[in-house]
Amino acid sequence: MRYLPLAALLLAGCSDEPPEARGREIVLCYRTLAEIDCRTAPDAGREAQLVGVWLRPVNDPRSKALWLALAERRAAARAGR
Repeated sequence: MRYLPLAALLLAGCSDEPPEARGREIVLCYRTLAEIDCRTAPDAGREAQLVGVWLRPVNDPRSKALWLALAERRAAARAGR
């Protein structure tokens, strides 16, 4: 019972996102057979094909589709495709 406050403090610290991630949305890029595919949610089972991760500002005036296309180009260049 005396460790309960410590456990609550540790769990509370785990729930906060890092300061650099606040106001940003994660973009994950995966290698496919023919190209790079970027999305804003993890693709379960494809962790081994992950080739890039970016943080997209949520208030970015560019569309999400444009941002995903830019991320795909960056990830393809990084992967040598």
